[in-house]
Amino acid sequence: MEENQARSEVAPEEVAKAEKKEADKERMANARAARRRKPAVGKQAPNPKAPVILSEGSNIGCVAPVSAAKADSKVVWFSEVDINQHGNVSSDFPAWYFDQHIRELQEDIARIERNVDLDLYRGQHLLKARKEIEMKKGRLTAIQESKPKLEGARKDKVASIAKELGIQIGRAMFTREEKQRGLVDAHVEADRWMNPCIEVKSDVEADYYKRKGVKIVGGKVSRIQAEICWKTMVKALGEEPIANTERLRAMR
Repeated sequence: MEENQARSEVAPEEVAKAEKKEADKERMANARAARRRKPAVGKQAPNPKAPVILSEGSNIGCVAPVSAAKADSKVVWFSEVDINQHGNVSSDFPAWYFDQHIRELQEDIARIERNVDLDLYRGQHLLKARKEIEMKKGRLTAIQESKPKLEGARKDKVASIAKELGIQIGRAMFTREEKQRGLVDAHVEADRWMNPCIEVKSDVEADYYKRKGVKIVGGKVSRIQAEICWKTMVKALGEEPIANTERLRAMR
């Protein structure tokens, strides 16, 4: 019975569908990488040592040269695995943030490998299963390696930024006492949630928002975007498995 169930799990149609889906992702990733390596005709390739510095009140800034040391210290929060076919970040959080997704990918690989060991595939289906394993392992490795390596001075800097950002977020939240007493104004809460109210105080934060396409208005972003940035930093620092903003809320 178990063998029949395993065979139904890996029906040829499902294997072919999974292979096509992964192959399409691989082709799109290769195409994006090729476009980045070769600038469009008539356009000058961007200078990697001249990042955009955001001006106050706008997400459009001027180009200012910086030293190579500063450029190398830049934290890369999103990688190729987070970019969609349009060249934009496809999710609020980078792929490495989601432990559950990583576990599911690991389980998929283990399941297909187990079925191969049980000799449940034959001929072309065996070749497809092995190719699927290879593609899934490649994606898993890419996700795991895309997590920022925060050590030494870089880690201290991100920790300091996250702490200051957390303080700002906490101040923009109603207190626990106000929630318990029913004193939360829904209109004020919605305004803080959606409209710019959290000051962007560092180049690390500015670069994070810019990469996501978030507009910085008057040097500020909305609380929801600030919370996403804070959660990403806390997760990268390894301080807690799930970064919960409720711990930032003041008691009174």
